[in-house]
Amino acid sequence: MPPDTAPHTAVCSYTHLFRGASVRIQELSGPKAYAENPRATGLVLRFADGAATDAEILISSGGEAVLVVSGHTTRAGTRLPERTWLVRGFRALGDEVEVTVGVPTE
Repeated sequence: MPPDTAPHTAVCSYTHLFRGASVRIQELSGPKAYAENPRATGLVLRFADGAATDAEILISSGGEAVLVVSGHTTRAGTRLPERTWLVRGFRALGDEVEVTVGVPTE
């Protein structure tokens, strides 16, 4: 488990991730500080169709961030494998942090 406390809820307004999609992390203490200096964080990622899976933000020693999403099945029955996404940016939006994903690393 990453050094942050218990997993935070994260919400994606689509049924799957793709380049340019965003995920909103909820329940963070100090969203603005997190957006400016993100840290490893465990997540429960919920998609628009109601499917949910474990995920986490990881930060490299060079400061690059990735979003690792566990394999899961959509409500429509599509099986998606575990995937790691480069993170293009973090932005504080009120009491949430919006994470914009880039391309998958594989």
